[in-house]
This record gives sequence, structure tokens and C-alpha cells, in this order.
Amino acid sequence: MATTTVVNVPQANRNAGTYTFAWNQSIPASYRYATATVVLNTTDKLAVGNRIDVQTGFSPDGVQPFVFANSAGWVSYGPNGLTITNSDGTISVNPDPYVFVPLSTRTGQFIQATIILAQALFAGATIAITS
Repeated sequence: MATTTVVNVPQANRNAGTYTFAWNQSIPASYRYATATVVLNTTDKLAVGNRIDVQTGFSPDGVQPFVFANSAGWVSYGPNGLTITNSDGTISVNPDPYVFVPLSTRTGQFIQATIILAQALFAGATIAITS
């Protein structure tokens, strides 16, 4: 299993609002899923009440409209944080918010991710594809 980051939006001070980013190439065959991740500082993840929505969409030609595929909502973990044991046995502490989307029927299409910040945050974003 190989994972390639195809979009990397650096962290920056971002106001509350909607931010959209897309990969400017079509999805190659043999990729199983994509992961859209919002990259945050630990301070923001441990705050109380921070909210983010992460959405994905697809377009056959890379031009609007991108058709909604899925989304996930996230609320900050609070001062105690979050520790999870992943299915492979590894441990994640205070993971960044993300959403997975299957790619098996998306070969040749273009992917877009949207993050909706309910408040100003120091945030970045990535889209990674996994074979």
C-alpha cells in the first residue's frame, strides 16, 4: 500500500469560512481511496468548541460543479485530548480531522476537498491518495 500526497496547503491563519482545494490531475487507476485532512496545531485540537466540516466532491473534467461525495464533522477534543488505537494496532494521539473517500469508481475524475471553519484557526490541508 503506497500513499502519495497530491495536495498540500500550508498551515496559515485562516478566518472562519469555506476553503476549497483540488488536485489538478485526474485520478489514476489502481488507487483505492483518498484522504482529505485538515492540518491543525495541537493547541487548536485541545481547545473547547472548535468545529470543522471536511467535504469531498468529484468532477469528470476538473471544472465546477464538483458533485458531493461525503463529509465528516469534527469538534475539538478538549483539554484531555484523544488517544485511539487504530485497526492496525498503532496508536494515534490527537489526530487531525479527516475524511476517507473510496476511489474504485472514480478513475479519470478529479477530486476536490472543502473545509468549513466555524471559527478562525491556524490550519492547512492535504489530499492523499492510497493504492
